[in-house]
Amino acid sequence: MSQDLRNAPTTKPAIAEALRDIATPGGSGAAAGASAPAAPAPVDMVTIKVDGREVQVKKGTNVLEACLQNGVDVSYFCYHPGLSSPAVCRQCLVEVVGQPKLVPSCYTPVADKMEVVTSSPRVLQARQQMLEFTLVNHPVDCPICDKAGECTLQKLYDDWDHTGSRTEFN
Repeated sequence: MSQDLRNAPTTKPAIAEALRDIATPGGSGAAAGASAPAAPAPVDMVTIKVDGREVQVKKGTNVLEACLQNGVDVSYFCYHPGLSSPAVCRQCLVEVVGQPKLVPSCYTPVADKMEVVTSSPRVLQARQQMLEFTLVNHPVDCPICDKAGECTLQKLYDDWDHTGSRTEFN
């Protein structure tokens, strides 16, 4: 099925809102009473834990979409719901309990009873290192760039720590 991407959302909040709109068929009751036992998930839904909080998402959803649908901010560059997920930026790495390595959330499908950690020291250090690696060959102050300060890369650089690269150039 071909999808027209000209009017597709391009900002994180717009993408998260679009994903939330399609997340739950019928749109009812996924966040009802936390103290009551959760009702069994419908057949096309799975229950996962994101940072200790149980959420239900549609089977086949990737971890990044599940996080964004439930208000958990995971940084990313290369993901767009209308395109394939090459997972090349490695900015969306998360920890999945039971897996020895961090996984790219944009490429990893959810599984029932999966536990995802998005902000452990290990995850945050890996994201910072991936950002540093990306910035080695990309200037942060881009006077000729059309984005002119509205760039995800610049935002993430500002969010982290504004430090220079550990790489010396001769």
